[in-house]
Amino acid sequence: MFSLSESPHTISIQPEEIHFWQTSVDHYSEATLRQFYTWLSPEELSQYDRFSLDSLKIRYLVTRGFVRKLLSDYLGNTPQALQFIKNKYGKPSLSAKYQPPDYTLEFNLSHTNNVIVCGISRNHEIGIDIENYTRSIHLEGIAKRFYAPSEMESIFRLPEPSQAIRFFSYWTLKESFLKALGTGIAFPLSDVIFDISAEDSLIDLSFGKNIKESPAQWQFCLFNHLSHDLISICVRKNELKSISLKFWELVDSNNHPFLFQRIFLRKGTWNI
Repeated sequence: MFSLSESPHTISIQPEEIHFWQTSVDHYSEATLRQFYTWLSPEELSQYDRFSLDSLKIRYLVTRGFVRKLLSDYLGNTPQALQFIKNKYGKPSLSAKYQPPDYTLEFNLSHTNNVIVCGISRNHEIGIDIENYTRSIHLEGIAKRFYAPSEMESIFRLPEPSQAIRFFSYWTLKESFLKALGTGIAFPLSDVIFDISAEDSLIDLSFGKNIKESPAQWQFCLFNHLSHDLISICVRKNELKSISLKFWELVDSNNHPFLFQRIFLRKGTWNI
């Protein structure tokens, strides 16, 4: 545990590691939210003021405070000092002046309801997506627009109670890939084709003719979160032979103002 008034504690990340962080909007006291507000940049303050609902203001505030706190701990800066830039498609990254001298710290965020997740890597393009698979949507209509025929067949051959989980599994995988690539929807989503093998839990990826990427360069992890969410993490693995995935949670400890606790949840390895 540490106080926000102290100098930032630096978290180290190795080239072969991916760090997964989670937090909940409900974890934070009013005093901590006020502190988060002081960290916002003028652009972030402007975005905050655009939200009309208090619930959306709070979620935005926690999201920005969460990512600023995390990244400042990796970099040894204060949270309010960090500056962000966006590429022409809107993907955010740290300004180059705040990057370490010998590597690039990559990150990506996603949220659903009150859960916020963040993936962090060292030199690896990363995308993360979280989806609540219990929400009601028109599966067949959306699948016809965005899924490959093989994916549709994989979904609708399942018993009806299992179809939503398979549908959202493909959706989170596609979203995490798009977010890692950082180019927006520059091609039909049906050209990003996944095959999930229930027998060995493997995720196979192939591309249609519109995508000039090598599937072998990308690695995915798909897992259940809590009782109703699916999360996909996508990374460009470059030269790595294996990736260590570490799971952490950041909480406002005992709802005490400015006191945080990092909880180490578990560790796993992707065999590539």
